[in-house]
This record gives sequence, structure tokens and C-alpha cells, in this order.
Amino acid sequence: MGASNSKFRRPYLELDAKESGGWTPSIHMPRWGSRITLEVLVVRVERLQEISEADAIAEGCESGPTFTGCGNYVRLWDSPNAARGYRWDVNPWVWVIGFRRHT
Repeated sequence: MGASNSKFRRPYLELDAKESGGWTPSIHMPRWGSRITLEVLVVRVERLQEISEADAIAEGCESGPTFTGCGNYVRLWDSPNAARGYRWDVNPWVWVIGFRRHT
């Protein structure tokens, strides 16, 4: 966060701390106060390159007549993760979490 933002942010943080009696971690928020509720449907561990076409599409990667969702997912994955040593070709273990959003 830049210095220019801090002069505007500080009054809001101070007001929030005063109103709430101090900062409280979100894990202590009551369920009624959450904006969304997620129901966890599946949790599994797999190698990155085992991603299915359906899972790649669920991640937001489109497929078409000349490209696949998995092909697009390779680029999506590498953009934030390659610099950290978790490139697609390293094929790291990943957690796969499937969920449903309740409103």
C-alpha cells in the first residue's frame, strides 16, 4: 500500500477499531454476519497435470474448436506460480476443493 493511501486509510481503521472495540479476526465472525456461505462438496489431492477438462472450465478457462480449457489453464497457472517455483511442468501436488455457494 502506498503512502498516499495510508493517510486516507488511517481514519477508517481508527474509526473501525473504536466502533468494534478493536480488531477481531474474521474466523470469530458469527455465521449471520457472513456475506456468503459455501458448502464444501469434495476435497482431494492430485497432481496439477491431472486436472480434467471440466475442472479447467470450472476454473474459468474456455475451450473452443482449436484450444482446450486445459491448455488455457496451463497459462493461467503459470502466470502467478512459475516465479515461485511451481511451474506447470514441475507438476506439483495441489488441493482440489469443490464447493457450492448458498445465498
